[in-house]
Formats: sequence, C-alpha cells, structure tokens
Amino acid sequence: MAVRDDVRERVRERCDLVDIVQRYASLQRRGNRWVACCPFHEEKTPSFYVSPERGSYHCFGCGASGDVFKFVMEKEKLSFPEALRSLADQVGIEIEERGSVPRDEETSSKRLVAALELALDRYRKLLASPRGAEARRYLDQRGLDEVWRERFEIGFAPDQPDALVGAALKAGFTKRTLEAAGLAKDVGGGRCVDHFQGRVLFPIRDATSRLVGFGGRILPRLERGPDGKPASVGKYVNSPETALFKKSRLLYGLDRIAQRREAFDLAGDGGRWGLLVEGYTDVIACAKGDLPFAFAALGTAFTAEHVALLKRYLDGVVVLFDGDRAGIEAAHKALPLLIAGDLRLRVLTLPGGEDPADFLGHASGSDLRQLIVGSGDELAFLKRALVARFGLSGGDRPEEALRWMLHFFAGASPVRRERAYAHVADALKMPEALLRARIASLARPAGGGTEDGERPGNSAAGEPSGFGGAGGFVVSRGAGAPPRKGAPWKGGAGKGGAGKGGAWRGSRRFAPEPIAPPPIDWSRFATGLRRGLRQLVGVLVALPSLAAVARRLLPPEELGPLAGGPGGIEFRAYTAALSLQAEGGTIRLGELMDLLPEADWLGETVETHASLSYEGAKSVLADVEACFRRTSSEERVRALHLRRRDAEARGDHELAEKLWIELNAALAENHRLSAPRGRDPERTPDARER
Repeated sequence: MAVRDDVRERVRERCDLVDIVQRYASLQRRGNRWVACCPFHEEKTPSFYVSPERGSYHCFGCGASGDVFKFVMEKEKLSFPEALRSLADQVGIEIEERGSVPRDEETSSKRLVAALELALDRYRKLLASPRGAEARRYLDQRGLDEVWRERFEIGFAPDQPDALVGAALKAGFTKRTLEAAGLAKDVGGGRCVDHFQGRVLFPIRDATSRLVGFGGRILPRLERGPDGKPASVGKYVNSPETALFKKSRLLYGLDRIAQRREAFDLAGDGGRWGLLVEGYTDVIACAKGDLPFAFAALGTAFTAEHVALLKRYLDGVVVLFDGDRAGIEAAHKALPLLIAGDLRLRVLTLPGGEDPADFLGHASGSDLRQLIVGSGDELAFLKRALVARFGLSGGDRPEEALRWMLHFFAGASPVRRERAYAHVADALKMPEALLRARIASLARPAGGGTEDGERPGNSAAGEPSGFGGAGGFVVSRGAGAPPRKGAPWKGGAGKGGAGKGGAWRGSRRFAPEPIAPPPIDWSRFATGLRRGLRQLVGVLVALPSLAAVARRLLPPEELGPLAGGPGGIEFRAYTAALSLQAEGGTIRLGELMDLLPEADWLGETVETHASLSYEGAKSVLADVEACFRRTSSEERVRALHLRRRDAEARGDHELAEKLWIELNAALAENHRLSAPRGRDPERTPDARER
C-alpha cells in the first residue's frame, strides 16, 4: 500500500503513544517518561519505557523498541499497511493511496460505518417504540431489562421489508452503501429490502470498538410458520460478509475486554482470563453477574483465527459452554484450537445442562465465579469426558479412546504434550510406558515396522493428524535400534567403517555410546558472567566509547539467555547502558539508576571503575567476553548432545553421525576456551592422548 507522503506523519502526530500502550500495560509516570512491565515478555520489575516526546518505546529487558506503528504491528500481529489503516481510522484520517483511482465514497469504510451507526440508532428507537413491545417481552424473559438493553445497545428490526431502508434513503444513503454495509439486499427490479426483519439485534464491534455489523435473533413467534412447522429462516442471522464484517475475525464482547484492558485474574498470578460462552445473551448475563470478561463466536464455528485474536488480549480462557450435549460437543471442537494456540485453559460445564444466562437467572454472579475458580483444566475435563464416552479405562475400545483423547493435543507444544501423557495414561489406567508404546504403534503404518523403508511416525491413511510427523505424538525407537533398510551409514572417524564410539554386530550397526557432556560449572560460567557484566556496566559508564566494541563482542541477543534471560538484572543493566549511550553518546549514572532502581550495586560498581585506565577497561571487557564464549560453548555442547541422543532414539543414524562430528569439534573448542591463559591447549596431556 503506497500512501501519500504526508499521511504517515499525520497519523503519527495525531496518535497518542501513551494512550495506545496504556491499553496493554499499566503505565506510570516517572519524570518525563512512562514506565510499566513490558507487554512483550513476562517480568516482575518494570523495564519498559515510553517517551512521549520522542514518540518511541524501549524495553531494557527484552530489547523491544520502536514507534507507534511498530507497537501496534507487534501487539495486534498486523502488517504495516494494516497498522497504518487501523491507527488512521482511530484518529479520523482517511487514507488515500498514491496513484490510485479516486475512492468510491459510497462504499468507503467511513461511509459504511456511518450507515451502520444510523441503523443502530434506528433499531434502538424501534425497540423502545410501541412496535418493539414483543421484542421487549422476549428480552425481559431472558433477564435483559431496560438498563442492560441500553448498556449493550440492543435494537429491534420489525417484521417488514423497509423499516430501515426507507429511513436510510431519506437520510441520504444510497442503495449501494446499504448493500455494501450488509443492511439491505437486492431483490431485483431496482428494489432492495432490509437484511434484518423480525429480529432482536445485537451490535457487533471490532476490537477497536468500531461498529461493523449486527447479529439478529428471530422473535419466538416467527420461529414457526403458519402451519406450525419450523420456519425456513435461521434462528440466528448475522450481517453478511462485507469489507468490515468478517465472522472469523470477530468475537462478540471482545471489544469490551480489548478497550477496558481488564480480565479475570483467575489464578491470582496476574494472568488475564476471559470466558468463552456460546451466545449473545450469555455474554450480557455474565456482565450482569459482575463478570464482564465474556465473549462469544458469532453463531459460527470457533476458528484458529479467533484463537490468534484472543492471544492479543488474554493469557487464558475458561470455556463455559452450555452443559447439554450440544454444548459439550462444541467444547470438544474448540479445545484442540485453544490448546494449539498454547493458551492457558479451564473448562466448566454448568449443572443441569443450563447455559450461563439460565444459571444466572436463579443464581448470583458470585456463585458462578466460585464455580469458575474451582473448575479444572482441559485434562481434567477430557478425563471425565473419556469415561462418559467410552467407559472406565476406555471400555472395550481402548485404541479408539486413545485416539480420541490424543487428537486434542495434536497441535500442542512439546511441553504440553509431555504433560498430557501422564494424564492420558491415568485416564486409561495403563502404565505410561505402555501408553507410549501404543502411541508408537498408532503412528506406525499398517503392516509396518520400519524395516520396509518407512520412517517411524508416518501416519497411516485415515489416522488423525496428531499421530506422526513433526510435532505429533510419536515415540521413536531407542538407541541400539537398527537403521532403516537402505539407510546409508558411513563408518566413523576411522577407516574401515566402525568409527569411534560405534560397532558393527553382524549385519546391523548398533548406536555408539552417547557422549556425556562435561558438567557445567554454573558458578564459574553463568554466575561469573553475571558478575562480569556488573563490572562491564561500571566500565561503560566510565568509558562509554567502549559501547560499540562491547556490543560487537557481547551481542545482547546472544548474551541474554546465558545471563539470566531478559529478566536478569545484570543483563538489563548492560542493555540499558548500551541504549543510553546510543541515544545520547554518554551514560549518566543517575539516569541508569532511575531506570533500574532495584540494581542496588550500580553506585558502588561505577565508583570502583571510575578511575580505571583504558587498558584496564579493555582487560575487563576481554575477561567478560572470554567468560561469555566459554558459557556459549558449554551450552552448544549440551544442545548438540541432546540433539544427537534424540536422533539416535529416532533411528536417524545419518543425522546422529553428523551431530557426533559437530559434538566432538565443540568439545575440542570448549577445551581450548577453558584452558588457562598462557597455556597451549593443544599440548595438554588430554590432547596428546587423543
């Protein structure tokens, strides 16, 4: 999208970065800046700073930085054109692309929203009029009195073809605009009629609170035709797909969560939880019960796009569907998507098959809150569902029960899948080792084994995607298993084929003994690295000209995981010093202490290094770099060892051999780096023995 040159700057100037960031983090003023815990990574001590004067933000923990466009792109998972258009809409700037044909004003986003707003006003007035008496009675029966009807802007479309179209045309809107907004439909002969007729209407807004469409529930009287049979029209009808209304990207009620920046702290750890319910009235009933964190899909299937949308605003989801059979099946369909999205989960089914609106008709919001707090996670729910569906321990269909249970975790992260194994084994009353063996057999092709040239883990036709393949539920063959038929094997380091660490027995090669990584002396390396960083910060305050050299020798993106992660105070102090030097060419101790008040060692460290010579400063930098290289080397040895062991377990001997060579090279490098200064590592007794 090529926009006019001045539009980007106009949008940037009009946007209030503090206001936008405030939607995602609780900012507090500190001097001429604002500070908060970073919205891009978990931390307990604030290290995220916003500078309104510069129009920029920076996190001294994870390094995230940028302007208002970058922030919206990262948090909303948008491309730059999408972020620009979203911000432009919020500040009322119309975007015109360079070289494009003049915009069709009748179908522009601004015109469509104006038509929808007029329709909402019209529908609300119709609900309050004598013509809306039947709709009001229905809403009263659902527990939605006038106060809540107003709060959620509920409206009414009479059972006639032109209750809206006539008024909209008089207001100056064209038929093209009404059709493009999803408010009217063409019936031929140059005539259009209302899209919504005989329905109670719920306005649908996107995450920015922009009105994009409606959801309509038919009046109970019209659910059946004159003959008493069910009417051909749907019970619920949404706006049709338009430029603004995309069902797979919208959730009813999510705009309130997105704008209020509030959610249910279910676990007491600051996590943001929301309640996934089935219908519009359930969302409103939860709000009435002092649980304003509910949202619902728009009468359609829950999708992966919905999960991606939720992850922008929530850490966890409580699935609170109806307790009847249909509600439980709906929960079963939503869970695999939520699990694949790696959201924290709880599942609650209400007693007696009730929905939240019915339950709150006779119980209080605190009763529902208590049930939510006491609800179990997805594994507890699935264990109960397993017994209900297949009987205890899978009944007489254990393999089918196993397939059904595990398909929920097909897209889960490895950590979540591993956690599921123990729970699934417990639910099926079988040892975990046996469970893994059965999973492996399910993953293996029919008639299979692997001697026929097939890799373990390839799913047979018709098997669920959760079995086999990368990331699936596969238990690979352990060390010592023969290679696949025809799999190449090139001896080892020596001639003759066997190679160091391996052996041929008969016609099959058995895996070499795993190379145990040398023990990591964390007190020497990681702790030493953090101590070294303290000294380095003192050096940089005294001699900020060394910042460029430090950044090159100790790249923050490589150093962070080895120095306590982005939350490590020493690492944060180091990145803060680099950032301050990059911004102003110098590093003031007062500003550094203001950014990191919890680093009580800063003053003493800086004072100790204040009079250090340039050569002494370079020596400190060299020592820290050497410690960093040793720590990195130890991590590489450990990672290669684990990868090689995993490759052997999978029977991928070709990869295992490559990793074995890399591992030995890494061990040699580690030995060289660990040797005392002034000593030739190649002339040590260990080296001569090798």
